[in-house]
Amino acid sequence: MAYKVRKTEHNGAKNGGGHWGKRLEAKRQSSRARRALGKQELAAELRRPSDSR
Repeated sequence: MAYKVRKTEHNGAKNGGGHWGKRLEAKRQSSRARRALGKQELAAELRRPSDSR
């Protein structure tokens, strides 16, 4: 039966459910990854020849 079942630890919302640490740690990691990806996309867009003639 469920008499000896323990509650699992929970640190709040994880913004997607894949991180088992603190929410603040997950947000910092996510923000850094998002900014790095944005820089890569911008650099790739600037390297592309424009077809706006």
